Amino acid sequence: MNSKILLFTDIHYGDTLINKGGKLGVNTFGDTRENLLSLKNEILKFNPSFSVNLGDVVTTKSKSLTIEKYNDFINIFDGIDLKNLVGNHELYYFNDDEIFEINKSFKRFCFEKDGILHIFINSNVIDKKYVFENDLFDWLSDKIFRKNISSIIYSHFPISNDLDNITYYHKNRPDACFLQNSTDFRDYLVGSNVKVFISGHTHFYFEKKINGINHITVPSFSEEKNDVLSCEYGILDLSTFSLEVKKL
Repeated sequence: MNSKILLFTDIHYGDTLINKGGKLGVNTFGDTRENLLSLKNEILKFNPSFSVNLGDVVTTKSKSLTIEKYNDFINIFDGIDLKNLVGNHELYYFNDDEIFEINKSFKRFCFEKDGILHIFINSNVIDKKYVFENDLFDWLSDKIFRKNISSIIYSHFPISNDLDNITYYHKNRPDACFLQNSTDFRDYLVGSNVKVFISGHTHFYFEKKINGINHITVPSFSEEKNDVLSCEYGILDLSTFSLEVKKL
């Protein structure tokens, strides 16, 4: 087993999105099932410490199709040590109880592995805005300020508030890219043991160190690249906290 983890995000399994954000052509491919089977085989071959799905598994036009596609996703990755986060697309049709029953996850959770504390945080929708709830700060306090251990935080949404972290679809709409209390959360992390904040959502690779913490966005698995499916994912080296973007 490697001291590395495999991460993927924004599969958007289901419907193909065309001319998204006014960009002509196919933007996000929904017919990804065969590619997901290939990704599973890659995980089995690579044998990471564990794997992470950063959210936005499905894009469909009905709740019944969302349930069908998400359950198929779960079945495809059966037998894989996969940690699941919830993206904004799941929240179109699921509430927390429904999605966590399907993906066997929780609102927030953490565990120690390979000498690192891995922290997974799902956001919430309050007044139609995506936020981290206020009680998260208390929940984190005895984790990220521990001495003699490093932490990694995993989230669907980025918190960098950096303009280079905005996708073409969200140009001039940074509120649709970042959590509403991103600045407060970044300030809270100052002086903590957090080394990396890893996210998805904005579809393209981004990396920048802010206040000593490396903010990384893993590129979308389903995004269009030169008229074909990107099939991109990330490998995070836990000894160096560096990400390598790979492609099937």
